[in-house]
Amino acid sequence: MHYLAIGILIIGIVLLTIEIFVPGFGIFGILGILAMVAGIVLTAQNLWQGILMFLGMAVFLTTIFTIFMRWVTQKQLYSSLILRDVGQKEKREYDDMDYFIGKIGVAATPLRPSGHVDFNGVRLDVLSSGPFIPPGQKVIVTEVSENKIIVERLEENKQQGNERLQ
Repeated sequence: MHYLAIGILIIGIVLLTIEIFVPGFGIFGILGILAMVAGIVLTAQNLWQGILMFLGMAVFLTTIFTIFMRWVTQKQLYSSLILRDVGQKEKREYDDMDYFIGKIGVAATPLRPSGHVDFNGVRLDVLSSGPFIPPGQKVIVTEVSENKIIVERLEENKQQGNERLQ
């Protein structure tokens, strides 16, 4: 009978360990706790002994799992479980849009404040930083912020200076 109780306790510990590494809505954890309680009930001779055994097992398992998690975080295994370069990829994605800073385009739709601008055959969604810009008006890209291209109306004196640069 004691071998059955010890086996159920071991199964409970294994299920609790699985709960740490496998997301399962707490199913493994609940089954692990139930198995531990069943093993303690089969082993304990009275209620107080059962409560003390359960508390002792809880303290023991918490200590073991804490030590184990600290050990795992210091090893190579832990770093392979964490995706670290997500933030870097997002930044690189918008770096290509910096190419358009200073480029001149023609408003294909009214910009109030958002709309479409044609940059030599490349049509992009943009935001105007100033007032309404009618279709056909020349605009210049002043800023790229994350995935937003900010444009403003190109005035005649700026336009002549920029045409010499391009």
